Amino acid sequence: MSELHLQGAALVIASADDAELGALTHSKYQIRKGVQVCAVLSDLPTVNKIVGENKGQSLGLILRAGWSPSAGFSLDIFFPSPTTFHIGQGIITDPISLKIVLGGTPQLKIIGGAFIPVEGRKEPLHFHLDLTLETLTASATGQLSAPGGWRNPFGISEQLVIGPDLALKVSIVYSTFFIQGPSGFGFVGGLKIGKVVGKMEFNIEEVPSRQLLSAKVENLDLHDLVEFANNVSPVPIARPPNVVSFHEVSLYMCPAGVTIGTIIYPAGFSFISKVTLFGINADVNVSVGSSGVKCKGGIDNFKLGPLTVRGVKEPRAMFELELTSSKQAGKIDGMIEFLGVEIVMVANFELHPNFTFHFMFLLHLTDLFTFEVYAYPISTPSEENPDVTVTDYRLTAEFRNKTRDQLTLKINKMFDEKARREAKEAETTQQKLDEARQAWQADMDEKQRKLDKAYASWTTKSSETHDRLESIKREQKAKVDDLRHKLEHEREKLHRNVNETQAALTAANNERSARLHKDRENLQAKRAEWDGYISNAHRKVDDTTRDLHNRFGNTERDIEEARRKVNSLEQDIDNFDREIDRLGLTPWWDLPSKAQIPALATAKGALIFSKEVADGVLRMALGVVEAQDFIVRKGAMQLAHFALDEAQRCGATAIRIADEALALTDRLTTELVANANKALEGARWLGNTAVDAADGALVVAEKSSIVIIAAAQALVDGLTSCAEWIAYQAASAAVAVAKEAGSDALLLAKVGAKIGTAISQFAMKAWQWILLHLTSFVDIREIVLSAQLGMACGGAEFDAAIRGTMADDHFFDFHISFSTAHTTEFITAIFDKLVDMIEDGFLEGGKAITAVAQGLSGDLVKSLQQL
Repeated sequence: MSELHLQGAALVIASADDAELGALTHSKYQIRKGVQVCAVLSDLPTVNKIVGENKGQSLGLILRAGWSPSAGFSLDIFFPSPTTFHIGQGIITDPISLKIVLGGTPQLKIIGGAFIPVEGRKEPLHFHLDLTLETLTASATGQLSAPGGWRNPFGISEQLVIGPDLALKVSIVYSTFFIQGPSGFGFVGGLKIGKVVGKMEFNIEEVPSRQLLSAKVENLDLHDLVEFANNVSPVPIARPPNVVSFHEVSLYMCPAGVTIGTIIYPAGFSFISKVTLFGINADVNVSVGSSGVKCKGGIDNFKLGPLTVRGVKEPRAMFELELTSSKQAGKIDGMIEFLGVEIVMVANFELHPNFTFHFMFLLHLTDLFTFEVYAYPISTPSEENPDVTVTDYRLTAEFRNKTRDQLTLKINKMFDEKARREAKEAETTQQKLDEARQAWQADMDEKQRKLDKAYASWTTKSSETHDRLESIKREQKAKVDDLRHKLEHEREKLHRNVNETQAALTAANNERSARLHKDRENLQAKRAEWDGYISNAHRKVDDTTRDLHNRFGNTERDIEEARRKVNSLEQDIDNFDREIDRLGLTPWWDLPSKAQIPALATAKGALIFSKEVADGVLRMALGVVEAQDFIVRKGAMQLAHFALDEAQRCGATAIRIADEALALTDRLTTELVANANKALEGARWLGNTAVDAADGALVVAEKSSIVIIAAAQALVDGLTSCAEWIAYQAASAAVAVAKEAGSDALLLAKVGAKIGTAISQFAMKAWQWILLHLTSFVDIREIVLSAQLGMACGGAEFDAAIRGTMADDHFFDFHISFSTAHTTEFITAIFDKLVDMIEDGFLEGGKAITAVAQGLSGDLVKSLQQL
């Protein structure tokens, strides 16, 4: 401070700013309203360093200390001419001024603005600048001057705005400022990403294309990302299910691709973060551009049912996700271990229009058995439950064309061998059948003759026994029908008698109702008649009472009032007499008491006069009451009251007589109805007794009939144990023994030469078909395997759906089991199934019998007997 000095000091007092003083102006300083002291200040080294004009010339700074009513005291430093300075990195201030801030520790500040060029914007951003100068450093803060924030940052989208407030920060170290520029230079502002606001930090570069905006956000979800992308992309992206969430997000925005250290930042908007998709944790790099959103990253090891997914070449599996107007899908590349074999897998997923997830891998068991396996979740993922790691999967695999063709070739070869073998065996078997047929047939004819004779004898006896049984049934039925007719007759009689007595009861009830109704009407009429008499008597009482009151309404009340007045005055006079007597008995020297006697006597005289007046009024009122007119009207009123009392007494008597008549009618008709009811009960009892008797006779007859018919039926049942039946059974057993004792050839001979011929013809025809079609007899067109992943990993079998044709136009579709541990047995199973279908008449459209190659078993004999 000792190096500072002032020159040309001047005191300026003005009543207005910039006053026109003409020739009286002696000051070279700007005129301001109020009182001010101005002087030229010696150079300030710190200011000279920052402004950059310390070239041996004085800055000519002007110090102004002033006071005004509006602003109070101020201490400012001005440049003699507009002065700007270059902060660094292409940023220049507009004309600045200096301000001294007074307080506990005075500070020197540079006040002005700063222009910051940014990529994609013709005009630089302008900030208000407030730079505080300290001994070794300087720091500045500022705000964007334009309202509303920085719109369309880096020209990415007109819909993006950083703000609305942007805060500028500048840090300067004097010792390195002119070599390296500011040690810290940037600004911060908010950027809305969906419902989340990120605080963007901007590090200023001298080359605008290398500028970078960055921010940290704790959480984003997929809806936030799509909403933000729709502000950038010209084509809108549909809103997908919210099944992806981002955590610990580091956002970046730059006009062109920038590489800082080893990190490459793509042009536009991008971020890196941790991500959870479908219950799987991963790291991701995300870029947002005009075409949409692209995500790529590495996934932690995760489960798909019982399988663990890991990386193929790297420790972690990789995933990609693309969100555009036409596509919202992605994939996961990884490796799994299935049935002890490491296999590359690819999971494909789609978010829109439907949320789907599945994966596939190539399963190579042998050179022949190699197929693509597709896995679909058993529980379909949804926005509410997107986790694909907690469900099991349904496996579906389809054989490749080459594998399917090789299987078809093998099976056709097996058919060729079987057809040739069975054709030869069928010829030999047919010859044996022909030789055995004649001998067996002769023996069977003799046994059948004996069987027919025994059956005829038993049939004759059976017919006679059955005829006897039918005759007994007819007799017993006639008896029971007669008793049932009698029972119905008694029931009809009961019904008729009950109806007659019921009609009598109904008539009695009707008569009772009519008589009660008549007596009730008579009672109501009497009540109405006497109610009229009583009402008239009431009116007369009211009329005479009203007439008396109209003429002499207040007379009796006046008499009572006059009597009360006279009695009251008499009591007051008595009270005065007692007081005068008491005062008269006082001693003579009690002058105050003696002095009260004359006054009391005067008051007593006034009361006596008032009593005489009241007596006169009472006599007048009594005279009115004793007049003839009053006596006549009062007598009329008393007579009306007497008439009312008599009407009420006589009316009550008349009504009581009518009510007693009603009660008598009720009692008499009740007895009449009770007698009719008893008659009805008697008819019912007699009728029911007769019906019960007839019903009992019917029950006895029915039971007897059952016993008689049962005895006849026993004879019929004994037909199976009579001598004739025993003879028939013996003959039948002889025939059965002959059948059982015969060889397979004899049994076939029983069925007939026609079936044997059919077998031979079938074998020859199948062989001819196979020879005709050579390798195309069987054409397998599709083999689809399916299983549940959890069970398949444990070694369970696949369900195999086999579809194709035989002999060109016979389509087949069947299911068998496929075990990955026994692949060769799969071919045999297909062949056996096709052979079974042929033997069941698949090619004939009906059922054939082919037992040539395998001989005859007990089950086969039974099936032949059924045919």
